[in-house]
Amino acid sequence: MAEDEYIFSYNLNTGPNLISFPIITENNDIELFFTSENINLLSNSNINDNISFIIGEGEELSNIKEIIQKYKIENKVILAGLIPYNQLRTYQEIASIIVCPDKENLYSNMILHLKYFDSLISNKIVINGSFKSVMEINKDEALSINFTPSDISSLRDTIIYCLNNENNIVENFKSNANVVFNKFTYDTNSN
Repeated sequence: MAEDEYIFSYNLNTGPNLISFPIITENNDIELFFTSENINLLSNSNINDNISFIIGEGEELSNIKEIIQKYKIENKVILAGLIPYNQLRTYQEIASIIVCPDKENLYSNMILHLKYFDSLISNKIVINGSFKSVMEINKDEALSINFTPSDISSLRDTIIYCLNNENNIVENFKSNANVVFNKFTYDTNSN
């Protein structure tokens, strides 16, 4: 199915808020996030029309599929699979909130992930772990909203906060692309 056909087959262009989880690996909390408690909290809140849009594959994908079937949330969670990098921007455009759900790990504390910058330039709400590498440039949550890595309650509460306050906080991130291009590109920092 072509990219546009896939997006429009789910009415994603006009649908409710979307959450994009960029990848499914052992280094993120996707599997742990989809617990009965979290699903019930999300389903019973005033944000229950949201769709989770999961991009990527990996060793946790089969577990995610089982959880989705177990809780009968197939209509709430879209597994997009691997997306070519040149199409990632399209999927970020239809998302309201982009979640980078990495667990606490040494690598993320030392190095900023490319997906973090890719998410920031969307000018959308980005939820990211409060890793040391992120905190160096994300002072006072100027670029993204933080959650405590490996703390599922923190991730859930942060998502719920962002969904409930989306209209108020999205304005804070409307110029993220300019900030990234002006402060964090090679040309800017090589002079």
